[in-house]
Amino acid sequence: MVSDFRKFATFGIDTGDWALFDDWNLHESTFCDKHPYGDEVPLEPSVIRDVLDLMNYEPFLASDRAYIVLKLIETEWGRIESDQREFLLPVLAEKYEKFRSSMSHFLIAELLGEYYASETSFTLLLSIKSRVTGPPRVLLPMAFSLIVRYSLENSLKKKAKETLYDLASINEPNDVREEAGMYIRKLDQLETSS
Repeated sequence: MVSDFRKFATFGIDTGDWALFDDWNLHESTFCDKHPYGDEVPLEPSVIRDVLDLMNYEPFLASDRAYIVLKLIETEWGRIESDQREFLLPVLAEKYEKFRSSMSHFLIAELLGEYYASETSFTLLLSIKSRVTGPPRVLLPMAFSLIVRYSLENSLKKKAKETLYDLASINEPNDVREEAGMYIRKLDQLETSS
């Protein structure tokens, strides 16, 4: 039996009408983000399996509204089991530039930088950095700055900040340099204010 999540997401992809998915999302989501309230039921494993399956479906990757499925990962982060998060991590990184919508790139960069903020997500971001050009690259400075802010490991924070300085170098396109410079200034302001 096809889950409602999958059925409504596929309908949205195939028709461009995401109203059923939006209704499902409003009904099923707790919007607990990273901090569960304490009484949430873990997200159905079938939802994560369906998300993973969708990431292998070309029309999904090409959809301008694919980001609303990715947003579900973010808004329900506290309900996603650790092993499910680990399954998602490499797939998010692998599919990063395959998404057409910039909002999808933004959400993946945010998930890898802030929500994972780990050595593994850092390594995957370096991999993305080595292969991605054009508009998706502009969001990488944000991801590395989020690792600096949210990682609990000082050595990882240092490596992420060094990468951010690398992205601010003359070797990068202007838009990437400007973004990296902006995040460096923001991080410096946070350090001086604390």
